[in-house]
Amino acid sequence: MPKDRIKKRRPLPNSTSARRRNRRAVLISIVFCLLFGGLLYEIWYIQTVHGEDYSRRASAWIIDRVDHLSPPIVPNRGGIMDRNMQPLAVSHPVYNVVLDRTMLAYRENLAIQRNTRAWMDDTLTALHEALDIPMADLRALFVRDADGAWQSVIRDNWYIVAREIPANIALPLRDGFRDIYVEEVSLRVYPDPFLAPHVLGFTRGDAQWGLESRYNTMLSGTPGRIFRAFGADNTPTREELPVQHGLTLITTLDSDIQRLAQATVDHTLATVPGDAVALLVMDPFTGEILAMAQAPNFSLADPANHELFTDPAIAAAWGHMTTEEQTNAWFGIWRNYHTTRSFEPGSIFKPIVIAAALEEGVISHNDVFFCNGSHKVGDRTINCFNGIAHGSVTVSEVIEVSCNVATMQIMQRLGADAFYRYRGYFGYGERTGIDLPGEEAVSSPLVMYTRDQLGPVQLATSSIGQGFNNTSIQAAASFAALINGGNLMRPFIVSHIVDASGAVVQENRPQVIRSVISQGTSDWIRREMELVISGNRGTGRQTRIPGHTIGGKTGTAERGAAREDVSLGYWIFTPVENPEFLIFAVIDNVIPGMTAGNTLAPILRAFTEDLILLRNLPPSEGPYMEDWHSPVLGLEPMPDLNGQRVTDVVRNLINQGILFQIHGGGTIVDHHFPAAGFSMPQPNSIPVQLHTDPTTRAEGGMTFMPNVVDLNAEQAHEFVRDALLMPILFGGEGERANYEVYRQFPAPGTEVPQGMQVMLRVRRR
Repeated sequence: MPKDRIKKRRPLPNSTSARRRNRRAVLISIVFCLLFGGLLYEIWYIQTVHGEDYSRRASAWIIDRVDHLSPPIVPNRGGIMDRNMQPLAVSHPVYNVVLDRTMLAYRENLAIQRNTRAWMDDTLTALHEALDIPMADLRALFVRDADGAWQSVIRDNWYIVAREIPANIALPLRDGFRDIYVEEVSLRVYPDPFLAPHVLGFTRGDAQWGLESRYNTMLSGTPGRIFRAFGADNTPTREELPVQHGLTLITTLDSDIQRLAQATVDHTLATVPGDAVALLVMDPFTGEILAMAQAPNFSLADPANHELFTDPAIAAAWGHMTTEEQTNAWFGIWRNYHTTRSFEPGSIFKPIVIAAALEEGVISHNDVFFCNGSHKVGDRTINCFNGIAHGSVTVSEVIEVSCNVATMQIMQRLGADAFYRYRGYFGYGERTGIDLPGEEAVSSPLVMYTRDQLGPVQLATSSIGQGFNNTSIQAAASFAALINGGNLMRPFIVSHIVDASGAVVQENRPQVIRSVISQGTSDWIRREMELVISGNRGTGRQTRIPGHTIGGKTGTAERGAAREDVSLGYWIFTPVENPEFLIFAVIDNVIPGMTAGNTLAPILRAFTEDLILLRNLPPSEGPYMEDWHSPVLGLEPMPDLNGQRVTDVVRNLINQGILFQIHGGGTIVDHHFPAAGFSMPQPNSIPVQLHTDPTTRAEGGMTFMPNVVDLNAEQAHEFVRDALLMPILFGGEGERANYEVYRQFPAPGTEVPQGMQVMLRVRRR
């Protein structure tokens, strides 16, 4: 057999190499299983751990790519409330009606092809009837050019047919027609557009002011989106990303005090010649701003409308202004005076110099200084207030009579280094950190002496508050530190930020920036400043209110190179024993010759009297009560009410129209203010304070006075009757529902005997 015909026999498999191949196959299978298992684990991990995050990213990706299809769903802007949850700014939902032209045209073509119901006629007829839009205008939206593009001005597929439509009109359109959508938008509403506009602020295009600007991100919320998706069979479907509405700001403002402050500055600007008037009320222990008002004012309902400005000079000159002048006028009237305008403090600064000198130990409470009417510093002679020679004065009297000469002598002892430190300690030359935008630091060497600039003359003028500037919020914060135990507090206006369910998202709490002076120095300054009002020579004598202890400091500052411009400042606090309110007012650029003592003092007296009535502040007891309600000729003396039944006393007071306040849970009067023999308060003036004997409390026969302020008189009447009390209404005639309660006596929560008469002051709604 030929060799080439011999078949080659296949070699027998090598057992070693076969096993090696088998192991390789097993290993590959194991690796593949591990990789596949790892992939499954990774998918599970992504879904469970990062699923929500990736979903948001996917949603954002979708939004980026369908932006041309649908407008965003605008969230409802968060509200702004006062400390008592009274609305200051709220947003009402209204709707933009949106038409999906592409889908409506698509359905119309299908209807024509299939000879079925005409979608377009029904849809356009509904829009025409609900929104009063001519049919011709609606049909014009569906005309295309030769290239197939929409010929209407708006080329987008999603066309906004109408804006800011009420829900009762917009929602039925959405629910009845597949190609009509609505997007919810916010309509900003202000219950009182002239209430705190410089604090609340507004957003109009690029113009952002006040809290609306400072907290814009939180108020705005997150937009939602309606977009079109396509299923497996290429059928279009409607998808929606939910909207997140804005958060609500709870402020420290008290609406009642704010209205009172605004009325005060408006009246002052109308009666006192000056460029601007500003007034703020602060809690000196926490830094909470209870009121912040200024004049001239504007309306939040239409901030750019000059006819609504409360400055008659602007209204008269508007038609003759250039565009630039009108823009400057807008910015000027929108700007918050308290945080952005600066002025020389004048004599209101003197207690800070005295406190620093006491703290450094360079003077004592018993030191005596001599004032001959002027003080010579180098080649300069600086006169005392009104050129008066006060003679020998104690440190307390320096505050009482506002002696320039003695204050400059105290500053000489304090020295430039220590003064520079304490000026900074009290916050001058730096921002307070208040949660309002645009706060000025007032730190420029042009308006605030540097240490190197503090020569003998600059030191002397600085001691009396001249030669440097501050904002009113800086001044108020420094004054609060003088009387609250020595702590410089950060002023703030927003206390809480809450979501739609009322859950607190953010809370602002009182914050001590630093300790400035000791408790002892603060207590002494606080007590001695009462002499400014109660002292026989006090510069603030016209602020006296019988029965209430008030401390403070007046200030009249000359400005400019010629020292001809004058600003008046005055800060007070009450009660002296434990201050609840720090009130600061300033009138900018008055005529020479006017002083804070004769101009601002009576204004703040009237404001404080109303504040006392508004908040039912009881009179002070103890050493400050000696001269309260001393008998006045011609006024009826107060009878002795001690030992009488509270119900009888209240009935008699109500019959005379005299206000009252009850303290303690008893049925018998233990003591009262004014005391017997002193002048009886006049109707609608200071309330009579009735202190009851707690041992006479009638078990089972007591009840609590409900809070009925702001209710209509009919509702209030029923609430009071349900509390087993007898309501007496003052100030309204006719239907009770036409009136609302604005003041009640006794105060809410007061425990009183059942069946007692209570006084409800009402006004037309």
